Amino acid sequence: MSNTNLFRFAGWSAILSILFSFGMFALIGGGRGGAFMVVSIIAALFTLVVFYALYVFHRSQAATLSLAMLVCGIVGLTLENIGAGPDTPLGMVTSLVYGATFLLIGYLGYGNAQMPRWLAISAYVVGFASLATAGASALGQVGVASAIPMVLFVAWIAWSIGIWRWFTSSKTVVATA
Repeated sequence: MSNTNLFRFAGWSAILSILFSFGMFALIGGGRGGAFMVVSIIAALFTLVVFYALYVFHRSQAATLSLAMLVCGIVGLTLENIGAGPDTPLGMVTSLVYGATFLLIGYLGYGNAQMPRWLAISAYVVGFASLATAGASALGQVGVASAIPMVLFVAWIAWSIGIWRWFTSSKTVVATA
């Protein structure tokens, strides 16, 4: 697969990840088993495609940091699909790793003139919201730890839509492929 095709597939994967995430919300009433887990894993796989495309895009300028972002993303998505709540120790670790992933995405994007600044800033918002979730959980503030992910989710949707638009229509991305 050429990088151009990878970037386009990653853009559409970002949109599909959003759709499957909404599917997870629709299924959560039935618990975290069965259909919920299948939809969650599919959403994570689409998100992983986006992380890999970002790794490919950034590796020429920051190979180590982009690899760290990809590894954190893989670990974060794996932990997320174990199904621990935000108020559990594993949920806190998941929030920390996921936060680190998006902080790295923000840092890499902000330092790269080819990526729109607002995409990097929205990645920072997702990262800091994820870290705030872990902090609130560590302090025993379960209500706060359960509310912050809504901010995180809205910022993640904005980021995902931006990634879709950038990967599928940006001539800069295609030129770097």
